[in-house]
Parts: sequence; C-alpha cells; structure tokens
Amino acid sequence: MPCLASRLSSENRSSYLLLGLLGTLLFVLPLRAQAGMKNAAPLARFPAEKVRALAPLLRASDVTLIESNADGQMKQISMFTLAAASPAQVRDTLLDAARYVDIVRNFKTSKVTPRPDGTFDHFYELSYGLFTVDGTNRYVSLPADPSSDAPPVEMLDVDEGPSGTRHYRFEFYGAAGATVIAMYGYTNVRNSGGVVAKLFERVPQLEHGLALVSQAALILSIKQRAQQLAGSTPLLPAAGNAPYDFLLERGVVVLLRSQNGRLSDLSMIDQSSAQPLGLAAWIKQIGSWSAFVPTITRSESSGQQDDIARYELEQSLPLLSFRTGYGTRVSAANQSTSIDMMGLSGDLKGSRMRWDVTPGRSMASQVVLRSSVQFDRGSLVMRQLYKTEPLMEYGVNVGLQLVILRGLKLRAEQR
Repeated sequence: MPCLASRLSSENRSSYLLLGLLGTLLFVLPLRAQAGMKNAAPLARFPAEKVRALAPLLRASDVTLIESNADGQMKQISMFTLAAASPAQVRDTLLDAARYVDIVRNFKTSKVTPRPDGTFDHFYELSYGLFTVDGTNRYVSLPADPSSDAPPVEMLDVDEGPSGTRHYRFEFYGAAGATVIAMYGYTNVRNSGGVVAKLFERVPQLEHGLALVSQAALILSIKQRAQQLAGSTPLLPAAGNAPYDFLLERGVVVLLRSQNGRLSDLSMIDQSSAQPLGLAAWIKQIGSWSAFVPTITRSESSGQQDDIARYELEQSLPLLSFRTGYGTRVSAANQSTSIDMMGLSGDLKGSRMRWDVTPGRSMASQVVLRSSVQFDRGSLVMRQLYKTEPLMEYGVNVGLQLVILRGLKLRAEQR
C-alpha cells in the first residue's frame, strides 16, 4: 500500500504496523492452531445439574473458568452463557456452519463438506483487513446425552500436527425455556515461535486471554443468532446468585459483564493457600508490584493525601505501555480486607480495580478482583484492534488482569 503509507504520519504508520503485528498474534494463531483428530485435547466436563443451576447468575454475567497446569500453562477454558432460545434452536444454529458468514463477525467464506460418517468439515476464511485467516474444522454430532436437552457437539481441527490442538465441546441445558450453553475448549497458541514466543516468555498468562477470544467469538455469535431466530423472548430464569464453588475448585472463575456491546467490568475470583491477611499485605504493597508482576515495569509511591495513597504504575507489553497515576484506599475488618484503586491521571484515567480478600472455604483465602479498565482509551493500537474485533476487549482485560492476580498470589504463597 505505498500510496496509503505515504499519506500516513510516522505515528499512524507505527500504529498500522503494531495493529498488523498484534492482529497476527491475537487472531491468526488461535484460529490456526495445528492439530487433528488423533491428538485432540482431553476436555473435562461438569455435572449437568451443576451447570444448569448457573442460569440465574448467567442472566447478568457470562461465566468463564480458566484452568492451568502446574507450570502455569493453559489447560482448558470453559465458557457458560444463557441464550433466550431453546436447546434445539441453539444447537441447530451451531451446526448451520454455512451461515457463519451472516452471523460471525469478519467471516468471508464458510463452506461445509458432508462426510460419509455423518460428520462434516467446515472450511472458513476470515478477513481482518490487513490479513486473512483460513482453516478447516470438523463438526461431530455426538449421541444424545440423557442429562442434556439436545445432543452435544464437538469441533476439532482437521489438520494434524505436533504443536497442539483446537478442540471444543458444546452442551445444551434447558432452563425455564432458555438454554445454558456450556463450551469446553482448548486452543494451542504457544508453539508459534518468533515474537509470540517472546511475548509468552515475558507474560505466560496472556495465552489464556488470547484463547478466550477465539471461543467467545463463536459462542456469543451463535447465542445472538439463536435468539434472533427464536423471535419472542421466552420465559427466562429469575436473575440472582448461583453456586459456583465447583468451578473454583478447578481454577479461576471470571464473571464478564457487558453493556451496549462493550465489556463494562469483570470479576476474577481465585483461591490461595496464603492466609488472608498475608495475601492482602502483598496486594497493598503497590509500590513493590514491579518486583513480582511481569507486566508492571514501574511502581512507585507518589505521596499520601488524607486516607488516599497515590502510586505511579507503568504496565508494559512488547509494543505497548500504559502509565497511570492511581489513588488507593484500604479498609479492613477481622480477616477481610478491601483495597480500592482508581485511575486519577495518565493513560488509564478512570479505570477501577477493587480487591476483596476473605477467608476461603476449601483453601485458606479467597480473593476477588473486580475491575473496569478501558485500555483503548490510552492506546490508538487498542482502539483499532477493538474496532476490528470488539471481543478482543474480553481477551485483553482477562489476560492482563490475570497476570496481576497470579503474580501477587504467587508472591504471597512463596512467602
């Protein structure tokens, strides 16, 4: 594009280069993980009655479970959402892959080839302007499961290779006329080499956020289309809380809340073997975060005013950096501690983070990080990236907040 490039300022040219590189990292790799039927990832499920019982919570939040291996690498991502449509309508929409060009953002080609064994291969091509993604997935309709309200469906990469796999399983549970969709998945994004390998070497937890985008783009598009086909809104379960301790036993639970098509805030819940007061003590040491949180390259105290302590934080990734002045307030009662952080100046002005540390049930403590951070406010690259794929906001926020949570948790447990 020589003519276009000549008209762009050096800042804009840099932004386009960064956008192209970030787009390659965040889209091509998750969607082109090389693997096949023979080395499909083992996916662990949950009992049907426990998944169905999530319905009241899903009225206000999509729920994600992030599971990791002992070395911190991604093991599995499970997503749960509530669709105002019947289980059969949701399943039929998922299996109508030829129509993805109409319902999944950026799809340009969607071709289905039936196979003699009843499965079908789905060749897709997605265009993100600066680059194109293509590949083939195989859809397998599984036998009816007495515990679910529509037969499960699995989706796997067709191409076989040594680097891993892309393997999804969908289950459908009726709930007062609506459907709880469970999507269990694994997408390999690690064995890619080059810049990506360096990115994960610096911030390993980012793979969870990148893989989440791939899953969310499909499940939320299927949900929206099924709801459109359903027409009038069916009777939905009453909104409210629901038990999710069974999810916490296996990993980090993330509640994703959206408004007007944007991620409004998220809650990240985890358990720790560190005592509550000990874990809270490390979180409160914001001026020391740069010593044990991989993405925090600068953390300094900048004074105190009344009961508000001020800190300057710099959060950096390859190609990106955010500098923000935060005001913080701490409150405590018994073994429970809350730390509120508000972005007062800089790139992420207006952002909020709240930490709540309490005694746990199955472990010594439980920590909840609720945050609302709009990274696109402080970065032209992020603004362009979100325009290309709005769901990237989910992956960026989950990935970067998980880095902070796990860095602090690990420090407390080591001490």
